[in-house]
Amino acid sequence: MRIRSYIAQVIHAADAVYVIRGITKIKFPNLEFYYPIKKLLKILKQPITESELLTYFDENFHFNLQQIISVLIQNNIIIIVSDTEGTENYTDDEPEAIFYWHFKQTPTEIREKLASIKLAILGINEFSVTLMRSLENAGFKNCSLLFEPNLNMPLDNIKYETIKTPFITPINNDFSSFDCILAVATHNQRNILRVLNKNCLNQKKHFYPIIINNLHAYIGPFVFPGCPACFECASKRFIANIENPSIFQAEQQSEKEITSTFINGYHSCMVDAVASFACIEIINNFTGLIPPLFNKITDICLINQQAVPSKIIKIPGCFCGTQQMLNFHNSKKITLKNLIPDLIDKKFGIIQRVSRVYPELYIQDIHHYYAYTCNTNMFCNQNNIRYSKGVAISKERAILKAIGEGIERYCSAIYDKETLLFSSFKNIKKNALSPEHITLYSNEFYQTHPKYSRFNHDTKIRWAKAINFKTKTEVFVPASMVYLPYHNDPDESKIIQNISTGLACHDSYETAAIRAICEVIERDAFMIFWRKQLSPPLIDFNSLPINIKNILKNYQSRGLDIKLFNITTDINVPAVLALMESNRTDQPPLVMAGACTTSAETTILSALEELELSRQYGAHLKKQKIEISKIDSKIVNTQKDHVLYWHNKKNLIHLEFLKKSKIIIDYNNFSKIDLPIADDLLQILANKVFKAGLDIYLANITSEDIASLGLFVIRAILPNAHPLSFGYGYEQFACARLNSVPIHLGFTVKNSILNKTPHPYP
Repeated sequence: MRIRSYIAQVIHAADAVYVIRGITKIKFPNLEFYYPIKKLLKILKQPITESELLTYFDENFHFNLQQIISVLIQNNIIIIVSDTEGTENYTDDEPEAIFYWHFKQTPTEIREKLASIKLAILGINEFSVTLMRSLENAGFKNCSLLFEPNLNMPLDNIKYETIKTPFITPINNDFSSFDCILAVATHNQRNILRVLNKNCLNQKKHFYPIIINNLHAYIGPFVFPGCPACFECASKRFIANIENPSIFQAEQQSEKEITSTFINGYHSCMVDAVASFACIEIINNFTGLIPPLFNKITDICLINQQAVPSKIIKIPGCFCGTQQMLNFHNSKKITLKNLIPDLIDKKFGIIQRVSRVYPELYIQDIHHYYAYTCNTNMFCNQNNIRYSKGVAISKERAILKAIGEGIERYCSAIYDKETLLFSSFKNIKKNALSPEHITLYSNEFYQTHPKYSRFNHDTKIRWAKAINFKTKTEVFVPASMVYLPYHNDPDESKIIQNISTGLACHDSYETAAIRAICEVIERDAFMIFWRKQLSPPLIDFNSLPINIKNILKNYQSRGLDIKLFNITTDINVPAVLALMESNRTDQPPLVMAGACTTSAETTILSALEELELSRQYGAHLKKQKIEISKIDSKIVNTQKDHVLYWHNKKNLIHLEFLKKSKIIIDYNNFSKIDLPIADDLLQILANKVFKAGLDIYLANITSEDIASLGLFVIRAILPNAHPLSFGYGYEQFACARLNSVPIHLGFTVKNSILNKTPHPYP
């Protein structure tokens, strides 16, 4: 066995001896190794056996020498060569040789690989010509410039004769003789690249797009058959994050009227920079110097001296291949927290940005964040609610809540209405949720709300698929109870309000389902206590855990008084209603919020976080100085109206029933109903719901891009629970639970008149 060394630098520093080649730096703490290492590397300029090598060194140093050789072999400074390798002069000191050495490759090996690849560059322009030169110099010997009129740009001073390869005119976009198609376009020519992207995928060819957009150049993504994301994905993600997409679309339309497509501004230095960057990336993608990240686009801006990579996640319904779980995190457990870098990107992200909000009245240790999501209208016919907020007692939790809500609203808006079954219950009754099992409105309601139709066996609506959790079978449920927003077509009956109750996002299906179910339980509990004007037990302040006490004291010091009520129903899962009152002129006089989880402490903390979110919204509305005296209960219609109605202190009299309760319960007694921490927690929760006579339907509405990240968005439907509703006159007094639950809880209900006063929930 023979060995030889690559050329390397040996440095005698104050603390150690260093052997350096390229970016590799090997440290030897023993300063006495300096001269032996220099001697060793000099001898090993030519191949030699280890036994021959030992003869050059004192026998007492042989052990150390063998240790040094071992370390240098591990770091690729010394290599083992074959017995047949000659003693010719090596060119290890050439820059290209040192560059490829980092990846345990040689220029000869790389050039042999590149020479076999057939590349085509579309369009005759300054960028394509410069890119052609770079590729040929790098070792691509099979390059062709294809004449594409739509991508041609002014060449200015570029001389055609400097190009080694003649121009070729492709026939019918047939790229069968090439391995990869490269194309450079201006930003208003991206539709041409979209067509090329699809053609290449159909022909199972690689595609590498470059867009020049004035000060910016966007390079990639590298597209290939079965790729995790393609140019179509990148293009639509980009448009989905534009603040005003209509401007972009108008620009695309006006482009048809412009004779010269090259209305762009860039510096000549940008040409070489883009060509060099693209050349290196193409080399890496075809040789695997480092594991390539194919679903990536790089934004190069020379004026900012930045090259910013963005991860592109496949858009829902794209033709680029089968969606698969994207292994971004290797051995890391997939969590929403770990996925933040993949989700957030101001130009190409599912979440465009996450920012902290500072309320004018700051409460210590309460964090406000908002998330702004991309526009789903680029992937479907619906516009999602793009703005979401998260408030929590920790920064991380607030961020995750904002992102989670944004993803819920994102997924709930992505659906194709044309693929949903349009039928009546009568025609699919064996596999559908019966109208009799859904809490609807009274007969009088339909007389005053002509847009709504009573849901019966003959009513034609669109249906979505869900799982009946009791029977574990797939059934159809009304699509308007699953998706948000949902707009009924003219031929489709509107049967119920379309709101977000029961939406939840998590990296675990079970946890997402639990949270979704709990939100329905919380709103069912609140509406029963509200409509029946029940006075719930007050949770004793002195018995609360110290962390909750401290939060309440922070509010009290700001003139904000909070009461916590136990609104747990027959389901026997912790549910809390938080009520905040204030005499401050800059704050709403009354704010309310609720929560339900499987733990009493978490329920209270969640209720307080939601209360803070409601307070901040109420304070924002109060600052607008809206004439609240004109908001009569009978004209309350929107969520905003519900909040403003309670800004009028004259209406606070309608809340007296809530505070009449003389029952005060100890927190320790309240926490006894906590559900156990168990692997089958979802089933334990479901059994409690079933015992109360309620049904559970779970719709997995996770869009394919979100699913590829390992996340779940679930819509829970408890059709016979009392739903949260908005607007005066939208009362669902036909709900049987309005009578059964108070009796179960031991309330004596003397007044049979149900409460029509608009609730304070935002």
